[in-house]
Formats: sequence, C-alpha cells, structure tokens
Amino acid sequence: MRIPLAAFFVLVLFVSASDADTQTCGDHDGSGDVGVSDALRVLRRAVGQQVELQCPQVCGLPTCGDQSCDSGETCETCASDCGVCSNCSGGSPETTLLDSEEQAFLSLVNAYRADHGRGAVQNCRSMSRSTQGHAEDMRDQNYFSTVGKDGSSLFDRLCDACFARACNLFDQAEAIGAGFSTAAAMLDSFKDSPSIAALLLDNDADSIGIGRATGGGTYGTYWVVDLSPGTEASCD
Repeated sequence: MRIPLAAFFVLVLFVSASDADTQTCGDHDGSGDVGVSDALRVLRRAVGQQVELQCPQVCGLPTCGDQSCDSGETCETCASDCGVCSNCSGGSPETTLLDSEEQAFLSLVNAYRADHGRGAVQNCRSMSRSTQGHAEDMRDQNYFSTVGKDGSSLFDRLCDACFARACNLFDQAEAIGAGFSTAAAMLDSFKDSPSIAALLLDNDADSIGIGRATGGGTYGTYWVVDLSPGTEASCD
C-alpha cells in the first residue's frame, strides 16, 4: 500500500540593498538616489509615449517593468510590458474547469477559512490551468515535486498559463498532495501540516488554483493547489 503524501512550497525573494542600488536605472554612483533617467521612465509610463531613456549604459536595457516591450522581453518574462501570452500552457480546456472533487475542495477550504475568520478565495481559471497541468504531468511522468520535470517552478508554470502576476514573481505559494482520492481527505492532510495550514489560512490570499489528476502514477491521484494575493482578468 502506497502512503499518501503532502508537501508545501513557498518562495520569497529578497533583494539586498547593494543589488537594488546596482539595478536602479539612473543611480550612477550606487547611492540609491535616482535622477533624470528614472523621471523619464515615469513620464513615458504616464503619457504612453516612447521617451528616450538616458541610462542604458548604466544598467542596460531591456528592463522589465519599464512599460515598453523591448528586444529580449516576452510575455513570459515581462507580462507587465509585453502583455499576457496568447498561447497559454497547462491543463487542456477539458480538464482545467473544476471537477466535482475540486469544487468540493474549494467549498471546504472556504469553510475552513471562514471558521478562522478569513475571507473566501475565488477560483482563478489561469491558476487552475497551471495547477491542473502540473498535476497531470506528475501523474503521467510519475514523480512528486513542486519542481516540474522540465525544471519549472510554480512561477514559471503560472506565468506560462497566463497568470500575469506570477511573471513578475509576486508572492504565490503552492501545496501538492498525492494518494488522496477525495477533497475532504486531501484537505484533512493539508490541515495536519502547520506550514500548509498557514498557507490555506493566509489572510492575504484572494485567488486559488486547484488541479487534480487521477488514474496513473505511483499514487493514483495527484493534487496541486496554488494561492495568490490579488486577482486579474486571466482569472475569469
């Protein structure tokens, strides 16, 4: 008999002061102060016009987040500049929509959150496209990890599935489980893990992606759950 599994993964990115200084366009002396170059960047964003930047020799271009889709930037690497990808990867349209057990999981997790004074999370279609694709990949390639067989992180998968917030490495988090055939059993296992329970009860969480793949692999059933603050058009 195979023992069911549950795992948790969250990534927080920190930028040191020295890194931030060297990556700030217009900060010529590394002091952290910026000048005309950054003012032009803000102006370009405000008026929607191409304003020549003064500092490519300082920090280089393209720079993700400057509101211009420059050479070398794509929708996968900089959705804020280049827009959301037209071709979204992940689960197929036939499996992305929540099935009955995934719907049950959403209801149960929101009841759990309500019991602890938290607001409800809403299913996000692009996030569920990503989680479903990863669940199916774990089943089909018979592995259990938050890192895809292709080396992808949850940010990579969410971005590729057109959840644009992840393309700029916002604070998404992921929990995976295997061997639990029902939503109730999967949620009970997640609640037994302090780190996953904290994720499910995160007061800042607004959007959720739920994926479940059955009928293969060592454990038979694979679950992937992602949560994120905020929402966006790709969730509809």
